[in-house]
Amino acid sequence: MADIPVLVVEGDLAVSYMSESLAKSLDCFWINENDFLNRFFNIKTMSKIYKFPFHAFKGKGIAHIIARVIMKAFNLSYIVMIDADLQNIEELDPLRLLIGSMMSFESSGQNPEHIVLATPNRKNDGLHATIENMLQNALISDLKEALKKKNIQKIYKRIIDIIPYRNDKQRVVSAIKDLPEFSKNIAKIYLYLTPIVHLLAGERVLSQNLIKKLPCINNSLETIINLTASILDIPTYQVGHKKLRLDYPNSYEKNEILLIACQRLIQCFLNYKSLLEWNENDYRFFNVLNTTLSQIHILPQEWNKPVFSISANLDFIIPSLDVLCDKGLIEIPSINLLKNILNIH
Repeated sequence: MADIPVLVVEGDLAVSYMSESLAKSLDCFWINENDFLNRFFNIKTMSKIYKFPFHAFKGKGIAHIIARVIMKAFNLSYIVMIDADLQNIEELDPLRLLIGSMMSFESSGQNPEHIVLATPNRKNDGLHATIENMLQNALISDLKEALKKKNIQKIYKRIIDIIPYRNDKQRVVSAIKDLPEFSKNIAKIYLYLTPIVHLLAGERVLSQNLIKKLPCINNSLETIINLTASILDIPTYQVGHKKLRLDYPNSYEKNEILLIACQRLIQCFLNYKSLLEWNENDYRFFNVLNTTLSQIHILPQEWNKPVFSISANLDFIIPSLDVLCDKGLIEIPSINLLKNILNIH
């Protein structure tokens, strides 16, 4: 079946940044999040099984799950993501940049499964610092074992030197082969994530293969995609552009909360077992812990103000779409039913 362009609109954004008029300008079908959730998702049972607050089932990650349902129903090839707060969408034209680059990669014999729009100066420094520190901490914690085999400085230098060749799996395996398993996993993720210019890029292309393994999350979607791609050895292709990206303004507090939440996620994943090895109890543990640790401390913007804390609805994580469908928590609609919902004739 030919790919069908469908725009999934996040529920609380449907009347503001993204709307039916945008769907028309993009020449695609439009669907609203809330209507779809009520019809095909058993959120109440899902929240009880995986221990997350029922009211937290919202955010860009939820719109993404709906997109996965549509992808599965129509057997589509890709999901294209565009940030809802992108103000100059017509000038930047992210669809043309992403799809055009994908076609260019494919014409040169490459098979891109994860493409991001690499926008510089996005203040993602804290995430890169977190990844850098986690690698060093892992090497330090395994120092005695590593020193029995090789000098730790040589191992660290070998990992750094391999960054330009990170897509060469054999070189990566060779660079980290002397590390203990825990440090080896962190070094591998480090090699995949460090070169990404914009770790929280909202404009992306994801293949069906990557989507199939991707756990579901409510907010920090980009971070979970980055980590899953690195675990699956899926290279990230970056598309540069010269045009200035303009966003609709988010509050300072919201931006800080998002960045800190992503840092927490990375630290959690790098200190725990591989994300793709989680079982039901692991999801429950993470969700209960993250709900408990809901206070985020924000630095003031004025010289005479103190550090203050905000209680935030942080991320919850649940398994991939296939697992949720197998448990009867999400229904995949038939093609005919979905065509009726989308008004496709």
